[in-house]
Amino acid sequence: MALGNIVGSYFINVTLILGVALIGQNFVVNMATYTGLAVHALISSLLLWYFLSSKNINWREGASLLFLYAVFMAQIFGVYRI
Repeated sequence: MALGNIVGSYFINVTLILGVALIGQNFVVNMATYTGLAVHALISSLLLWYFLSSKNINWREGASLLFLYAVFMAQIFGVYRI
């Protein structure tokens, strides 16, 4: 129930803020940026879910999540292109 409350609150906040901000103007979105973000979010969420299925995260799993974060940061700052 708490997770649904968090997700619902997030969804309402984002839609209301964007709706109010965009009432009087056009908004252009670069979908390539959000696609890369969505891919990294999906991969990291699936890995975390898999790692937590054993109820314990060891150092190798933590290191792999940190490596994925480093790849994400490198891609965001333009050092590495996928």
